[in-house]
Amino acid sequence: MWKNISNKECFKQYDVEKVVAEFMISMPILPNGKLKIRIIDFEEQFDKSLKRYLGSTNILIIKKYVSNGEILDGAALGPVEDGDTIEEALENTIRGFFERMKECNLESLTDEDIEYDDYCINM
Repeated sequence: MWKNISNKECFKQYDVEKVVAEFMISMPILPNGKLKIRIIDFEEQFDKSLKRYLGSTNILIIKKYVSNGEILDGAALGPVEDGDTIEEALENTIRGFFERMKECNLESLTDEDIEYDDYCINM
């Protein structure tokens, strides 16, 4: 069983995550037209307030802010959402992505609005 690998002496220092699903979603509002969502099995989680599955995106949205009349880049963040099922985590992650866009007052995204993160999980 895959969980047993993390119990072996040579792997005790590593955290093994199981990616259970990866989705590519076509979105014309994105510069490259696609959003990747990765879902991991978070059954052995350290935070028991989270549900079993955790979803995240490969696109992080850069929040802009104004300081002394100058527009500056803030932190690049993407949604990390949970769910009891893979489907619920996927739905919540998509919803979280649009909520992040709304927080940043964006209706579509340009290359200047985003950063790519292939690993996906940003906690």
